[in-house]
Amino acid sequence: MRRLVLPLVVSVLLAGPAQAPAASFEVLAQFPAPGTDTYALAVSADGQVVVGAGMDGVERPFRWTAAEGMVGFTGNAGRAYDLSADGSVVVGFLRGGPSWLIEAFRWTQQEGVVILPMPPDWDDNTTATGVSAHGSIIVGKAGSYDDGRLFRWTESEGMVDLGRQGRSGPGSCPQISPDGSVIVGNDPERGAFRWTQETGRTYLGTLPDALGNPFAYNVSADGSAIVGTIPYGVGESGDAPFRWTEEEGIVVLAKADVGDAAGDEVFEGWATAVSRDGSVVVGMDTYYGPFIWDAEHGACDLAYMLEQQYDLEFGGFELVGVMDITADARVMVGYGYYEDPLGRPGSYQAWRVVVPEPSTTMLLITGLFAFLLYQRRNVLV
Repeated sequence: MRRLVLPLVVSVLLAGPAQAPAASFEVLAQFPAPGTDTYALAVSADGQVVVGAGMDGVERPFRWTAAEGMVGFTGNAGRAYDLSADGSVVVGFLRGGPSWLIEAFRWTQQEGVVILPMPPDWDDNTTATGVSAHGSIIVGKAGSYDDGRLFRWTESEGMVDLGRQGRSGPGSCPQISPDGSVIVGNDPERGAFRWTQETGRTYLGTLPDALGNPFAYNVSADGSAIVGTIPYGVGESGDAPFRWTEEEGIVVLAKADVGDAAGDEVFEGWATAVSRDGSVVVGMDTYYGPFIWDAEHGACDLAYMLEQQYDLEFGGFELVGVMDITADARVMVGYGYYEDPLGRPGSYQAWRVVVPEPSTTMLLITGLFAFLLYQRRNVLV
């Protein structure tokens, strides 16, 4: 059956890009003012709300919707790291209060910004990095960048100490599954772990040929897949992206055999987000920018896929990082670099991509790989 499907997909692709469902790409309006850098860090479950930070010398959190654009919800410096499923609850950190500590916050339209109070015996910087789908459970970190404590917050219990937590990385970690049952984080000595109320911490371990412990960035909606980076001796940093599942353990992601990439090649980078069931992973290749990965095909350059499959044009805009993906793998957000055509200084700007329904998307990605392989084989013949 499989042999019959692939020629059919190839024939559909050969018919031209008009056959592909429409996709969209947009650079989000700049905040706090035109010409400043903006970074999209997380997206709501339906893809309609985006949060992140804008920089005009001082980093400030924003919340974006198509109707309102980028809106700041506080005058203080800070960053918005995550949001609830419907975008009504936003979490992150603020700086600039009376204590000048970095303080974790929770924002809602009704209450505005609420600083999460620390236990009486804590005197640390706190950052909220993840929130459950309904917005009632928040996870974050208290302490220094390299070493601190992981906390879990609820309105009834406040901040509860869940043990040591190491560096937070370029994304937001620790993170929490939408139902609030699974938390992922990073111990300074033992690396990435998975936490549940029933089991406590379960460490992911490492690989025999790895150069250190893995570092987790995110967890799938059902809690079954964890993604991040692991020291693997590739490139300048030595780090390679991975996906973990209970069945397979840590699997280092490899490139697909398309474009300029060699198949099965481990590459330098990190995985930042994962779809609901763990089947689609996005992240950053240190040299080529954002990638999209699935188990059957490997990692493909995201910009290349969008250009080839959906005929999207980026002009002078270069995709640099992809930071989040919706559970259905339809919407991705991140940041890129815009080279001003008039020679003025360029800037980093937040972006949002919407692709077709997931089943159609994966069929078309499959078709893209088949088509490119078909072209390559015909050239060789």
